[in-house]
Amino acid sequence: MDTPTVSIIMPVYNVEKYIKQSITAVLAQTYSNFELILVDDCSPDKSAEICADFAAKDSRIKLIRKSQNGGLSEARNTGLDNAVGSYVLFLDSDDWIENNLLETALSYAEGSEITVFGINRVFENKDGEAVRTEKLTPCTAVLSPADAFIELTKKKLFNYAWNKLYKREFLLSCNARFEKIRLIEDVVFNAYVFEYASSVSTAAAELYNYRKPSHETLANTYVPEFFDLAKRKYLAEKHLLEHFGAASEENLQVIYLSYIKHLFSVFIRNNSPKAKLTKKEQKALISAAVSDPVSESVIGCFEPDSAVFKLLRRLLKEKRVSVIYLLTKMFNILKNSPV
Repeated sequence: MDTPTVSIIMPVYNVEKYIKQSITAVLAQTYSNFELILVDDCSPDKSAEICADFAAKDSRIKLIRKSQNGGLSEARNTGLDNAVGSYVLFLDSDDWIENNLLETALSYAEGSEITVFGINRVFENKDGEAVRTEKLTPCTAVLSPADAFIELTKKKLFNYAWNKLYKREFLLSCNARFEKIRLIEDVVFNAYVFEYASSVSTAAAELYNYRKPSHETLANTYVPEFFDLAKRKYLAEKHLLEHFGAASEENLQVIYLSYIKHLFSVFIRNNSPKAKLTKKEQKALISAAVSDPVSESVIGCFEPDSAVFKLLRRLLKEKRVSVIYLLTKMFNILKNSPV
């Protein structure tokens, strides 16, 4: 086989239900000069066996078995260490790609270190059936990293690693690695590599299918450190704008809005049954979050357009902890009510 143009890196852990679809979609690509690097992160189910069966039948597949579980970031880094392609694509093993992803993305990639494409967010019911698809699509353009960051943040496309084609030599030149951190590893990675890029290509095509199972909601996903992660995400984004000399009031409002949304998602998660937090504990966490210097700075500068966010800003600014608590409680009740 010729040296592959694209190295597709897929961490594998506990995905026997989805892995066949994910690998099959890769093998069906209209552009065939790729390698698929499957990194078995000590999966406890039959995922590794399924991967081994595919690898035995197609020489483009490399199966790497780790000796101990290290998590998503470490698995991706292992894939990077073993990649030889000119470009790198990250693929989550419970998602799948359109059969023209590589051909289309490569047609836009010349001259830019990063190429970004659109996605389909596929929402499933409890039976695993697709019930709704949300298309997120960027414009087609060659942009400065600063303009690309704003465009992609507005379109909800910046945060992911798997909707981007990266030049491998570029990643090596800036020593790009995934940090072992929960939830925002992709954001931290992109904030880092965008700082080193000279241009970013974007393609108005939905090429990646991101699976959203019914159980993945704010109301049932509790992460104790989520507030700290939300702050870190905001600070990384602010640093990126400042680095580009693009921290205009208009651009800052984009990341202020993102922070406010994450702040409320913190409160919603804290109110979930999995959090097992008392009313008193939740209100104390709300009080601490709205009084945090980063929060106070953002809330003071945030200038929302919509009536809803104007109300939320007022509640945050006036530190109306009891009202905020009731709102998050009502949100969870409505989300969990049978339709």
